[in-house]
Amino acid sequence: MSDYPPPPNGPSGYSNYPRTQYGGGDPGNNPYQRPPGVYFDVIGQAWTIFQSNMATWVLSVLVAGITYYAIGIPYSVANFFMQGGMDQLQPGHRPPNPFDPTHLMFNLGGSFIVGCFGNVLMAGLFLMGLKQIRGEQISVGDVFLGFKRFGSLVGANLLTGLMIVIGIVLLIVPGLFLSGLLVMVPLLILDRNMGTVEAIQECWDRLRPYAFSLFGLMFVLGLVQVLGFCLCCVGALFTLPVYFIAMGLTYNNFFPRPPMQYQHTQIGVEPPR
Repeated sequence: MSDYPPPPNGPSGYSNYPRTQYGGGDPGNNPYQRPPGVYFDVIGQAWTIFQSNMATWVLSVLVAGITYYAIGIPYSVANFFMQGGMDQLQPGHRPPNPFDPTHLMFNLGGSFIVGCFGNVLMAGLFLMGLKQIRGEQISVGDVFLGFKRFGSLVGANLLTGLMIVIGIVLLIVPGLFLSGLLVMVPLLILDRNMGTVEAIQECWDRLRPYAFSLFGLMFVLGLVQVLGFCLCCVGALFTLPVYFIAMGLTYNNFFPRPPMQYQHTQIGVEPPR
């Protein structure tokens, strides 16, 4: 769990200001810090932030997409030939039994590997959004930041995915709850250097009252992504960054940078202990 649990009125050192205002007593000079909560206006705010560095974001999403498909294409080609290759186009061709052990293991293994790389690339984009709202410089190389914690992110993907599937089987509602609850796990692993189980525990402790609100925010952001893909997929270059930045803004409300990470430049002022 985090070493910096926030008091009831928000992180220590922050003024008690209305939800509609930003800034205030943020010791890190972060204008986007707000009291812990889920705010749907982060979507519009994320669009404004995206516009301030649009070229970097568009290129980053392109690089992430190209990398993902570069990993997925060899699997797709191999699966094509396992299905019979060009013989599939011949009349009367019978596809292989999908429950054949060899075919089943290849499909499951290949899908898992491609999915892991995709989730790690997404984690890098999440962290990229968080870096920008905290005033840090972002670059296209940030797309690959998730690979520094590849093992932990893969473990998190397995464990959280299994929990959500079980929740969906149990009358769907628990699955929606867990989807919202666990959405911040990859960011906690990268931002706070937590392990998988520790990050899940931290989400349970901190985000449990907000799980359905987080799922609602994810759902609305998902609709925005669908709109982007409907625009000949080109629109996704502009809507995907909004998703990552909006989730970064929400994460930052619950998990601001620990005080030791701030820069203290005033003469005679010591960093908090």
